[in-house]
Amino acid sequence: MIDASVRIIDRIVSLVRSRQDSNRRLVKDHIDPLFKEMTHIHSDYIQSFTSILSELENSDDAEAIVALLRGKKQELEYLRVKVHAYASHAVAESGLPKEANNFFKQCLEYFHAQSGDSYIPDTYVGRFSDLLKMIEEFDTDSNLINSERITVFIASTLKSVLFKVKMQWELLTKAYTSCRVVLLK
Repeated sequence: MIDASVRIIDRIVSLVRSRQDSNRRLVKDHIDPLFKEMTHIHSDYIQSFTSILSELENSDDAEAIVALLRGKKQELEYLRVKVHAYASHAVAESGLPKEANNFFKQCLEYFHAQSGDSYIPDTYVGRFSDLLKMIEEFDTDSNLINSERITVFIASTLKSVLFKVKMQWELLTKAYTSCRVVLLK
């Protein structure tokens, strides 16, 4: 009887250790690297949007601003697409701990576009793409590419996007912290 109890306790301890090891590998192999890439993406967004806003203060050349946005869009697009695809697949994985699942969902939420019709589930639409689409729609509706109204629209939209990116970053950072605290205990 005692021998059976000891084996049961050993098995429970073994299962707990196995789960802890699995959680540590999940954090080390997947969550930490993805967060590092998200940090790089976030820094690029903040720097890019801030510099474009500064450029708008000194220029009313909307075509030059649109060209600048297009250039910035291409710089890290490969990484944004990769991270989005990775997080999409991770969210679809059913056996993940809820903290990890929430982290991957927050990675996807970070990329949600501002305009309502731009987001298609499991499809990457980044902030630059969405901004360019909104500018194009505004210009098509108003035919104002080189007017002061479009630069005001771009500046206003950029400020809104910058605010939302910062809010999403806070949520993503909280999800990451929760992952590390819960999964590494």
